[in-house]
Amino acid sequence: MKIGVISDTHYKAFTEYSLPSWIVGAFESVDMIFHAGDLTDFDLVNDLSAIAPVYAVKGNMDEYRSDLPPFREIEIQSGFSVAVAHIKAEAYSRKSNSCSMIIHGHTHVPEFVKSAGMWFLNPGSPSSPRGNSEASVAILTISASIPEVEFIKRPLSATL
Repeated sequence: MKIGVISDTHYKAFTEYSLPSWIVGAFESVDMIFHAGDLTDFDLVNDLSAIAPVYAVKGNMDEYRSDLPPFREIEIQSGFSVAVAHIKAEAYSRKSNSCSMIIHGHTHVPEFVKSAGMWFLNPGSPSSPRGNSEASVAILTISASIPEVEFIKRPLSATL
């Protein structure tokens, strides 16, 4: 299973409000896409849905989005489920006991770590990175309940 992971797009920051080609290319062969909040524009879900099914959650900048849940937990494959929320602490407090991974955003800093038996993934931000990180999205590959992550960084030649 191959999953595109994106967060903190702050979509209106993109030039001409369209999904950048480097993100389209990064996600072209994924089975699904998780967006961990701060979309700031619903057109992003439509654009990403043209690539693969999208499971998005509401971020702190998405207050107007009553249709987005603040939390999701999805079983990716037998024995491997993912909890998604914009803020890590919210996902951690709401996850089930059988949850394998937390996907979150909010910090705009890419992270993939295992702590106390739980995987944590933050894809960073493709439009406004922080903490000396580069603009990024992530590709999560799960095989036999083992996650692998590749961070795809915005090419230097690409615009937002």
